[in-house]
Formats: sequence, structure tokens, C-alpha cells
Amino acid sequence: METDSNDVGFSASSAISQPVDVQTMHLSHGSTMYWTPECDPAVKPCVGMFFNNLREAKVFYDDYASVCGFEIRIFSSSKAPDGVIVWRYLVCNREGFKNVSKSRKDASNNDLCKTTNNNSGCINEDADNELNHENESSESEGGEIDGQPSRQDLQTLALYVDDDKKRRRVSNRIGCKARLVLRLADTNTYVVTLFEEKHNHCMASSSSMPFLKVNRKLDIGHQKFFLNCVKANIGTTKCYRLYKETVG
Repeated sequence: METDSNDVGFSASSAISQPVDVQTMHLSHGSTMYWTPECDPAVKPCVGMFFNNLREAKVFYDDYASVCGFEIRIFSSSKAPDGVIVWRYLVCNREGFKNVSKSRKDASNNDLCKTTNNNSGCINEDADNELNHENESSESEGGEIDGQPSRQDLQTLALYVDDDKKRRRVSNRIGCKARLVLRLADTNTYVVTLFEEKHNHCMASSSSMPFLKVNRKLDIGHQKFFLNCVKANIGTTKCYRLYKETVG
């Protein structure tokens, strides 16, 4: 996008700087540490910068994040009655905190309670009453028939199987406030209204930069090579090994 000399704008032909491993740490009055990445001003967003569309804005912020050593994601958007996006929030990938469902909280509390009671030698009266109730129910339903489990046992087993299917992943969200806020301008472009560059965590090191999600995208040549391997019935591991030996 071409702009006048007095305007701050984004050009698709802007050069992308090489990754840097420089960051400044700040200490707030509440003894909270913040990290500000240092990079080339040409790839750094600023308030008042204009973009032709939201895709250009996200690509620019992605490039800035890949240079500085963090990842971003779309947080939320606000739309007009006609469906046009008026506000768009791009935040650091470590923004906010992971929500824990009530069922998992109760399960964790029950596991902790059982472990504590077993270690202390105490008896959990609620668990004992629940066990007696289950025994009474199984007796009323006829219990096991010809050595087969009762209907209640099968239902309990199904609950455990369904719970095991949900993989518990460790969250890396720690409430980072770094973000880029975009608003629709009168010229059908998007302008940066807020840019928070301070993070409450350190940036990725130079050795860890290639493993960031934004830096692990395959170009057209890589995608075509892997598709040809799939057509030749070559597995993923052998495919990567073959590409490594070919390219080096």
C-alpha cells in the first residue's frame, strides 16, 4: 500500500529483518517483570499504521512476532450489522488463562481427597456410602448374571473410557497483555489504535525460533515434495529423512 510521506503505512514489499535475540526487561512498581523485544523499526507496528485489509495486518504482526520470538492468535472481533468487521484484536499466544471445566475441577478435587485420605489412613465416609449404595443397586438389579457385569458396571466403565479420551494438555497461557488492536477506518482500511509491546514472559531464544509455529510453515516446494511421497506410499518419517538427505 502506498502512502504519503507524512502517513505511516504498510508496504507489502517491506523487507523482513532477521531474528534477533535482544530484549529489555522492565520492573514495574508492583515488582512485576516485563520484557520488551528489540527489533528493526521497519517491522515493528505502531499506532496510526494503516493496512488495506485484516489479512495484511495479521501477516505484518506475524512477521514481527517471528522476528521477536513469540506467537500470536486472533482474540476477538466486533462486526457491524452488515457483517463487516469493525474491530479486530490480535494478542500474544500466552494471553489470558486456560479455562478449566467444572467437571474436571471436581474430578481433580476428588482425586486429591482420595489420595489424602489414603495416605493419612482415614476413611472417606462419602465414598464409603456411595460404594454401599452401588452395591445395593446392583443387588436390586440382580447383580451379575452368569459371570457377566451388571448394567451399572458397564455404565461406569463407559464413563471412565470417555474421560480417558480427553487428553489433558498443559497450558502456556500466563495472562500476557501484549496485543495489537485494529479499527475500521473511513477509507475502508484498518488503522492500529493500540499496540502493547510489553510481555510478562521472555522471548524465545535464537536456537528456539525455528520451532515456533509461525516459523514451521511449509512452502510450495516442500508441500509438493511431501504430496509426491504420499502418492508413492512413503511414510512421514521416511519422507522427512529423504528430504533431509536430499536438501541437507
